[in-house]
Amino acid sequence: VVLLAFGLAHRIPTDALTRTRIRGLQRRILAYHSEEARLPKTFADLPPEAPDRDGSITDGWGRAINYQIVDEVVVLTSLGEDGLPGGDGLDQDIILVFNPSTSEMLEPFSPPLRKSVR
Repeated sequence: VVLLAFGLAHRIPTDALTRTRIRGLQRRILAYHSEEARLPKTFADLPPEAPDRDGSITDGWGRAINYQIVDEVVVLTSLGEDGLPGGDGLDQDIILVFNPSTSEMLEPFSPPLRKSVR
């Protein structure tokens, strides 16, 4: 994440950048949940990220990361390079599902890919 502070985001593969940003959002959501005893309604409710961290709420392709709460479980989604549901390779959705009460990941990221660079 520190690399992003030095303007090297363009050298990070887009799928890896997306995973990093989703993990950052997960960390911020967990901190918010711990402090407030509830989930944020939107990303706008989260406190600002530290200046040396990437606080972006967009994926590596520049589209908003989707945030859903389903029965107190958080779902963070990027629709991949093509911006459409499903897909293979870099078009595959990147989804993180976790329970903020236990920090348990309920669904892993899609397999890591390293084919495209921003």
